Amino acid sequence: MKAVIMAGGKGTRLRPLTCCLPKPMVPIANQPMMTHIIKLVKQHGFTNVTATLFYLPDAIRNYFGDGRDFGLELNYAIEDVPLGTAGSVKNACGAALKDTLLVISGDTLTDINLAEALEFHRSKGSAATLVLTKVRSPLEYGLVITDTGGRIRRFLEKPGWGEVFSDCVNTGIYILEPEVLKEIPDGQVFDFSKNLFPALLKKKAPLYGFLAKGYWSDIGNLDQYREAQIDILRGNIQVAGTQAVPYQPGVWVGEGSEISADAILAGPALIGSGCIVSAGAFVGEFSMIGDDVRIESGSSIKRSVIWSGSRIGAGSELRGVVATSRTTIGPQVAAFEGAVIGERSYVGERAIIRPGVKIWPDKQIEAGAIINDSVIWSAGTGKSLFGRLGISGTANMAISPEFGAKVAAAYASLLPRSSSAVVSADGYRVSRMLKRAVMAGFLSAGINVYDLGSLTTPVARYAIRALNAAAGLQIRLSPYYHDQVLLEFLDQ
Repeated sequence: MKAVIMAGGKGTRLRPLTCCLPKPMVPIANQPMMTHIIKLVKQHGFTNVTATLFYLPDAIRNYFGDGRDFGLELNYAIEDVPLGTAGSVKNACGAALKDTLLVISGDTLTDINLAEALEFHRSKGSAATLVLTKVRSPLEYGLVITDTGGRIRRFLEKPGWGEVFSDCVNTGIYILEPEVLKEIPDGQVFDFSKNLFPALLKKKAPLYGFLAKGYWSDIGNLDQYREAQIDILRGNIQVAGTQAVPYQPGVWVGEGSEISADAILAGPALIGSGCIVSAGAFVGEFSMIGDDVRIESGSSIKRSVIWSGSRIGAGSELRGVVATSRTTIGPQVAAFEGAVIGERSYVGERAIIRPGVKIWPDKQIEAGAIINDSVIWSAGTGKSLFGRLGISGTANMAISPEFGAKVAAAYASLLPRSSSAVVSADGYRVSRMLKRAVMAGFLSAGINVYDLGSLTTPVARYAIRALNAAAGLQIRLSPYYHDQVLLEFLDQ
């Protein structure tokens, strides 16, 4: 049997999580949402899968490849223009479909038994079966009412409270016979719930609803995203394949993570692979920590989701926060419930992020700033780049090799043509790494470079005069913060 995973969604209501990722790639329990769907369809015997893609398709293709690592055959159908849910499935299957088809959204979280739904579909001789579930608030979903035998009698899309006639909603999981796809026009925008199913109902085609047991969430907004992570930690849904083992009751830790004996962990919580949790740090209940996250001493994290590659500074407090990939939270930052920090953003020390504030990717938040409103269009509330001694920041985060090369190239643009610059560093490994990047920046702008190796700042100053250089750049650890580097700019 063939399955189609609809994975073209933009996830607009999840922004800024989906500014740089398609919604199916947003992590749940440290794995993309679509990973859980692929494992679910594989578990129920579907090994021939096609994913429909539209928004940022390469992110999905590069991650999943041909599906071999997941034990199935995975193909892709990329839309140049949106075709709607039904139109995209028709585009993916073409006219070659000869067997029953499973259609499922790649951006939901569920453990519904697909085999039971398929058995129901076949027992009823259904042309199309909609998998249904019951929800407490049905206003955001399509309502479905069935008779006692499961045959669908009525649809209503996203009703008001005065229109609610059922708590059974459409999960976006469908089982279709090949002849149903013939009702979908080629190359046109056509939707399952708005167009296809009402047309089949009008024709009195055998259209059934299967009320499924189990967990289902469409992760439609940021609150539901956080709730889904909590539901996993509570055990409300079982997700397969998380690379973590029990560390203490209620706490799971991935391979290669270093947890200080003086760190405090309170479950339920999940910590990914390759993490460092320093002495005095606290990771509290309902926290989901991604891979390669560094949590500094004295920091406290509760009910928060931290994506891979992020860094939480010493003494910072995060409460109900989502921090996306490669974010840097400086020392003594306070961020509160509902705050979201976009990819590669930097939050300076002692900054306060108020509840519900959203910071879009690649923003710089000034040290000591109090952020009351979302930061979307501006580059951030950036402080002056230069401090009293030069430019300082967290090593390999705020001050990366790319940053060092760009700064050196900018400095070189102020120097006389074909002049020389002196570059040196202290003896630390990170300083030597950045020194090479700085040298590349000078050279790219046509400035000759004297590599003086490891020197102190006074000797570097003397070398500029002795060598008749136009300028110099010294890289060393900050005298104020042990985890920051300092770029000192020297002239003649």
